[in-house]
Amino acid sequence: MKVASVFLMLLFIVASNCYAGSSGPNDIKAFNKACLSAMNLDGPVCKCVAQKAGEKLTPVGFAYLVASPSLDNAKAAKLRDKIEASEVAEVGMFMMNAPYECSKALGGN
Repeated sequence: MKVASVFLMLLFIVASNCYAGSSGPNDIKAFNKACLSAMNLDGPVCKCVAQKAGEKLTPVGFAYLVASPSLDNAKAAKLRDKIEASEVAEVGMFMMNAPYECSKALGGN
């Protein structure tokens, strides 16, 4: 659990600083751009994660997910006022599981 907490904190710290564009809720294109620039994932995995996020997260959770890895600090700060702590945890857990699930589904390790 401690490792997961550290990973989640690092994800949001690193993530809260790469893409300077604006995006709306469930903006899959913005997520893909942020994913490719800030995460160590390839295009098909980013696309898969974006699709899963669009299905599993609320619009606010999705927007927070995009703002975090894209390092759009101003947007992430605004969203922190709108998002519940439980939803931040849900986004974190989603990002701990979805990349692995997508990689596995796409034939990765």
